[in-house]
Amino acid sequence: MTKKNLNKVAYDYLHKSIVTCKYLPGEAIVEHDVTKKLGISRTPVREALRRLSSEGFVRQIPMKGSFVRRLTTHDIEDIFELRLMFEESALRSGFDEISAEELAKIEDKLKLLNDDSDPEDFYESDRMLHEMIIKHAKNKRMISFFNTIDSQLETFRYISAMNNMRLKHSKEEHMKIVTAIKEKDLDSALKYLRLHLENVKNNTLKVSREIR
Repeated sequence: MTKKNLNKVAYDYLHKSIVTCKYLPGEAIVEHDVTKKLGISRTPVREALRRLSSEGFVRQIPMKGSFVRRLTTHDIEDIFELRLMFEESALRSGFDEISAEELAKIEDKLKLLNDDSDPEDFYESDRMLHEMIIKHAKNKRMISFFNTIDSQLETFRYISAMNNMRLKHSKEEHMKIVTAIKEKDLDSALKYLRLHLENVKNNTLKVSREIR
């Protein structure tokens, strides 16, 4: 395997582990453990950690090591402020272009969710809905910028779901958004979208404080 591929293997593993909270905020990332897990040398792991540090996911402290960067209250509020602004704009501008087929696909996914569903199925339905909304935005630069914060949004998705009831509530909120769009009720769709994102933000803040 080439050096480039080894770097990618190390980066992808660490990035996913941080985003999905296998490594919790503030937790140390031990290079030796990662090299043993992946069966590679320390060099690609160090390169991956440097890249993650430049992207804001890791904090490297001289003589101490690498640690998952803690999300501050300010970080979370900033990201959700941008997310609400982008998604509201996208929903307004693309409202009439959302197809019945798109909505049916999401609605079918939501209806299958129950207490025994794998959390990943809840995450997937969440991604499907919000990606659909953003996809119909008229502002392509906004879509591009939204995609740059996608990894942080993915982290919030997992952090928020550490509250078990959040998954159930999220499903209910998503259904209200989908129903309002189906009924061509823009005002209600915007209202339920704002409520949903506010609830996710507040739950993310709550859980983040608890795991610090």
